[in-house]
Amino acid sequence: QFNRNTLKNRLIVTKKLHNFKMESGTRFAVHVDQFKEIVLQMETIGEPLDETRQLVLLLGSLTDEYRMISTVLENTPNMTLAYAIQALSGVDASDESSSAQQKAFVAKKSYDKRGFNGKCFYCKKTGHKATECRKKKADEERGQVARETSDYAFTATSAMGKTEWLVDSGASSHMTSVRDKFVSMKELKTPVRITIADGKKIDAVAMGTVGLKLMDGTSVTLSDVLYIPEVEGSLISVAKLAEKDVVAQFSKDKCVFRYGDATVMEAKRCGNVYKLKT
Repeated sequence: QFNRNTLKNRLIVTKKLHNFKMESGTRFAVHVDQFKEIVLQMETIGEPLDETRQLVLLLGSLTDEYRMISTVLENTPNMTLAYAIQALSGVDASDESSSAQQKAFVAKKSYDKRGFNGKCFYCKKTGHKATECRKKKADEERGQVARETSDYAFTATSAMGKTEWLVDSGASSHMTSVRDKFVSMKELKTPVRITIADGKKIDAVAMGTVGLKLMDGTSVTLSDVLYIPEVEGSLISVAKLAEKDVVAQFSKDKCVFRYGDATVMEAKRCGNVYKLKT
């Protein structure tokens, strides 16, 4: 019990916090209970941790088995501690039999049911998301989109084939350099500035709808895809699909996109990236 704010107790709890790491094979439910206990002890000694600090510490304490979902959570706008714990609770890295289910990590419906009290990244006002922002929609209709984002989580290189679509958990928009994939396109009066992994800034000059033919013969339509002539390859944004209630489920060898109970498309893992089967 740490019910006295003594130097000894402060040293013990602070050291425990700094050394807190998940042990391999530990279930997340056990790990998060241990974490909450330390957080409570920090509060008891007069050094409470705010939600952002707790979120950073919790994600940083996880083992490599949780690397993929941690990356997605780190890049999810308006992330909360409660949502991160909920998402991670569905992952049990020690249970191989549930690997197909344990990586379901983006479930926007849980946000929508609670309502949204965060800040819109476009107009900076609170109470709505960028996807609901009336100013953003009006600006896009006039072609006056002028924003700068860091959209590449993976390095775009010339080794990427133009026919390949990579799944990107950090990108805020779908994007491609393949013009003939668009079934409709509208030029942007003001280009969208994109910062890629090497720090180079490039421009998206148009936006439109892309039609993809998958290996199984089915067709998929992606809306609001940015056209970027200067870069090789194409990216599918996990966050953008989540806005349409399409959930990404990662496993060690593939990524499955689902809408409700239906499988929309799959991506195969190749090294450290997931490539769509087209």
